[in-house]
Amino acid sequence: MNSADFDLLRMVYEDASGEMHDQLWDAVRAGLVFRSDTSHRFLHDRVQEAAYLLIPEQQRAQTHLRVGRILHENTSRERLEEAIFDIVNQSWLNSHHRRR
Repeated sequence: MNSADFDLLRMVYEDASGEMHDQLWDAVRAGLVFRSDTSHRFLHDRVQEAAYLLIPEQQRAQTHLRVGRILHENTSRERLEEAIFDIVNQSWLNSHHRRR
């Protein structure tokens, strides 16, 4: 997943929308993240990988579990089929990091 819509980011950040955008503004201004009307997107896979490495390794499993749960709990039945791969991917990454 190299992009995230604002609704998901707000749920993960547990912040007000303005604060979330303020926190991402430096990355947008530096050209590392593209902001559209509804989402933020990394402009390159390597930028996404570098950002991921900023998460301490011991927190990655818990982060994936949290994001997977947020996705599952906030996805309507109508959209579940569309989102299932993102949800399962977060669960898989959680278990992958726990086995390390």
